[in-house]
Amino acid sequence: CTLLFDQKMRNWSEKILTQAGIERRLMCDPYPSGTLLGEVTESASVVTGLPIGTPVVLGGHDYLCGALPVGAFTPGVVLDVTGTWEIVLATIPEPILTPDVQQLGVTVETHVASDTYTVWGGAVAADMLEWYRKEYGYEAQQRAIKEGGVDWDYLMAEASTSPAGARGIMFLPHMSAAGCPVVDARSLGAFVGLSNFAQSGDILRAIVEGLDYQVLDIVTALQTGLGINPDRLVAVGGATRNAFWMQNKADVVGLPIEVPEVEEATPLGAAILAGIGIGLYRDEQDAFERVYKPGKTYQPDPQLAPKYAEWYQIYQQLYPALGSISHQLYEQFRN
Repeated sequence: CTLLFDQKMRNWSEKILTQAGIERRLMCDPYPSGTLLGEVTESASVVTGLPIGTPVVLGGHDYLCGALPVGAFTPGVVLDVTGTWEIVLATIPEPILTPDVQQLGVTVETHVASDTYTVWGGAVAADMLEWYRKEYGYEAQQRAIKEGGVDWDYLMAEASTSPAGARGIMFLPHMSAAGCPVVDARSLGAFVGLSNFAQSGDILRAIVEGLDYQVLDIVTALQTGLGINPDRLVAVGGATRNAFWMQNKADVVGLPIEVPEVEEATPLGAAILAGIGIGLYRDEQDAFERVYKPGKTYQPDPQLAPKYAEWYQIYQQLYPALGSISHQLYEQFRN
C-alpha cells in the first residue's frame, strides 16, 4: 500500500526509496505471511492481557486472509469478496506487471499464501445500497420496528417485486468514481431509463443489477486481460447473507456463485496463518482441507441469464455515453 515495494523481489525497492528520499532504516523488514515473529513479552502482556510467551505470527491484508479458508490460493479459484467494497480476486504464479494490466485498474500483489501472487479488481459496492437505505429506507425501518425483523429484509422484498431488468432502469455504480476496468476518478453515478412508470422497487433492483454488471465488468477484464476463465465464483463477506443479491449476481455474471459455510472468512484466514506459523497446519492446503465447509451454490437462471447478457451490452454503453457529462459536472460541483 506504500507503493514502495518491489513485487518481483518481494522487498522494498531501493530505487523508489532513493527517489522518494526515504531512508531504508525507517521501513520494517518484510517477511512472508505466516512467519513466526516472536513471543508476547512481559511488558506487552501487561498491556494486552495475553499470556507471556504467546506466539506472534505475521498476518496479512484482510481480503487475502479471507481467501485462505475458501481455497482461493490456487489458480482457477476466483474469489468474490462482497461488502462495502467488492473485490474479485484470482491467484497467479508470477506477477504480471504490464501497462495493459495497469490500464485495467487491477492490482497485482504478493498473496498471503506462500510463493503465490494475486490479481484483483475492485469497486465500491454495498456502500451504494447503504446510501439508498439511509436516504430512502425510512418506511422499511419503521416496518421493522413495528412488525419485527430487519429493514434489509423489507427492502430486498421490495426489490424482488420489480421484474428482471427493473422496467428498463439501469444504474451506473460510479458514485465513488470508477476503478476497474474503467479508471476514472471523475466518473459519477447515474440512473437512466427513468419513466413515470418507475416504482421504488425498480430503483432498488436497478442498483443491485448495476452492482452485478460491475462484477461482470471485472470478471470480463480478468478474462480478456489475463486469460483467467473461472467456472464459478466463490463468495464471502457480509453481503452473502443477502440471497436476492447473490441470486441476481449469478444470473447477471452467468456463473454459479458458491457461498461456503464460513461465518467470517478474514479472521479465520488470519487464524490459519497463525496455525501455519506454529506448526498446527503443514501449509495452506492442509488448513483448507481441515476447515472448509461447503455451503449454498446459486445457479444462474437459464431463462434470465441470456437476457442479462443482452442487457449487459447496453450497460457497457453507459460510461462512454455519460463520461464527458460526468467530467463537466464533476468540475462544476466537486471542486
